[in-house]
Amino acid sequence: ENYEIYNTLNQGRNPLNGFEIYILPMTIAVISFLLRWIADHTCTSWSQTCKAGSDALSEVYTVGFLFMLIISATRAKQISDTVKRIRKAFVAVSGSGSEKDKNAGKGSKND
Repeated sequence: ENYEIYNTLNQGRNPLNGFEIYILPMTIAVISFLLRWIADHTCTSWSQTCKAGSDALSEVYTVGFLFMLIISATRAKQISDTVKRIRKAFVAVSGSGSEKDKNAGKGSKND
């Protein structure tokens, strides 16, 4: 029971929880973009079928990318906080913030 409570609370703090919301629209948008690019470069200019298909694919990937933009904007603060925590952890692990580095820019008393 305690594990379930802990697991639920931990998932609530994870800003990337529900990442599948990003995966499906992004996959559809990228595939539509690639198919449109292929259609634009392989079809002739007089083919109305190719033109209609290209226009439809264009609308599909535009909607997908706009959807991603809206979702990203709603989670930007959470993602920003997570990136800051990861950056702090990386600095702590890599030793980039060591005392030697901090004192390197300071002049000595004998200057």
